[in-house]
Amino acid sequence: MVLHRVSRGLLLILIVALLAVVPIGASAQTEGDVERAEDQVGQAQANTSQSYARWQQAQDDLEAAILELDIVTSRLESLVYTVGLLESTIVTYEGDVDVLKETARELFLEAYTSGGRGMVTAAFEAGSIQDLLTSQQLMNNAASRDIADLDRYQAVSREMDRLKIELTEKQTELEVVEAETAALAEKASTLSEQARSVYNQASAAEKRAIDSLARERRELQAALALKKEREAAAAAAAAAAAAASASSGDTASSSSGSTDTSTGSSSTSSSSSSSSSSSSSSSSSSSSGSSASLAPSSTPDFLCPVQGGASFIDSWGFPRSGGRRHKGVDMFNSRNTPLIAVVDGRIKFSSNSLGGRSTHLYAADGTVYYYTHLEAHPSNISSGQNVTAGTVVGYLGNSGNARYTSPHLHFEIRPGGVAVNPYPTVRHYC
Repeated sequence: MVLHRVSRGLLLILIVALLAVVPIGASAQTEGDVERAEDQVGQAQANTSQSYARWQQAQDDLEAAILELDIVTSRLESLVYTVGLLESTIVTYEGDVDVLKETARELFLEAYTSGGRGMVTAAFEAGSIQDLLTSQQLMNNAASRDIADLDRYQAVSREMDRLKIELTEKQTELEVVEAETAALAEKASTLSEQARSVYNQASAAEKRAIDSLARERRELQAALALKKEREAAAAAAAAAAAAASASSGDTASSSSGSTDTSTGSSSTSSSSSSSSSSSSSSSSSSSSGSSASLAPSSTPDFLCPVQGGASFIDSWGFPRSGGRRHKGVDMFNSRNTPLIAVVDGRIKFSSNSLGGRSTHLYAADGTVYYYTHLEAHPSNISSGQNVTAGTVVGYLGNSGNARYTSPHLHFEIRPGGVAVNPYPTVRHYC
């Protein structure tokens, strides 16, 4: 319907343009001239529709590629986390093994110097020092208080060997997923270039049509995302209320046999339970972040955080390493693309192992805007400084735990310090 309205408008524009270029005199105008003019207008209309269709298809392909990239990136991040955890655990176990191995050696020397011939035989028959230190002969010569240490040494050694095998497997898998991620990142980059190429090759009239339809497309996507968030929040609140009601009913049923003297206490308890359930419902809704998602109309002066725009999808709540959930939106563009302050506020630069280089923007209304995985901070402003909307506050990259992924901005909106889904807002403005 929207495309039809735009196309009809373009038809009128093109007819007027053609009339201006080719004056139509009543005596000179032939039926063939009219047909040719109509054909030209029809062809221009078809070209506009085709240009938009190609652009829209390029956008759809790009969003599908970004979704696929996000899923693989999540696997990659989880593998990096697992490999790091395995390496750390193995280092700890190696320390334990060294201590326990020294204890076992002391037991062996003690047993050997005390004249036990069996220990000499065991020493010659052992295939390795570890076999010797875990031999039954040494166990037989150990005091009961030392057997626990020998048992632990054997258990820790076995577990460490198992973890090393698992680590090797995970490292191999990590290499495969890294290659897959790189290929998908390249695919997304190619599709992004194709979408830009389709737009750049369009005529001025076609670009106006694409711009208009693209704006309506963004507004629709933002509205649908906001509706989805609010429906999820309402469902969560309803489920919490139902659970609280069921719990309250169980409490009332269990206390129905109480004596009259406990009625007042029961009433007070019921009131307290109701208050608690209300608080629980509110807490559940708040923790999901869904109920507080900002409508674009509530941020009229908001600017797109990525200068020139970006490619992104609604990845709020997607799984992340360590059992976490994604609490922002990942916005893809070229490395070192400038990132700008979305509103006026005070900035703070920081760095951590998870997000890498980061920028916090503190707005006057208490909302915090969080930019992370930056390539660099700007050199012309300082942390703690007040900036105006549009000021460059960082450069897009993949620092922190995003080092294996395609360059992107992880962006969060935190009204009152609590993260909400930023997609409806950034989709409207980017």
